[in-house]
Amino acid sequence: MFAKIRTDYLKIGQLLIILLAGFWILAGMYTIMISGSHKNTPAWVFALMGILMLLDAGMMLLFVRGLGKQSIWSYRLLILLLGVNAVLIFADQVGFVDLVVLILTIAPMMILIFRRSYFVKPVGLE
Repeated sequence: MFAKIRTDYLKIGQLLIILLAGFWILAGMYTIMISGSHKNTPAWVFALMGILMLLDAGMMLLFVRGLGKQSIWSYRLLILLLGVNAVLIFADQVGFVDLVVLILTIAPMMILIFRRSYFVKPVGLE
């Protein structure tokens, strides 16, 4: 029974990460599309930001795929990526959308941290 609850939480965490990656894909495409529309900011800045958003989403999707295979490296890199994303949310003005993205970033990170035993095998039991 507890194993099923553990995998259900992990599936919820994976779903939240996929939703978050979808948001970053949409945000990255939008940022690239509007790259030439701002007078005070060079177009290459927006293009670079959009490309970084798309790379972020790609890494999330790659690492979340590794979670299904119980990859310790996917687990560690995903925790690191989500942590960096959570900190970077505060790099500019924080609004409502930023808070929603922060919740979508922290929730799966906490699920992964609390379900750490699914990925990290106890020492001596191999």
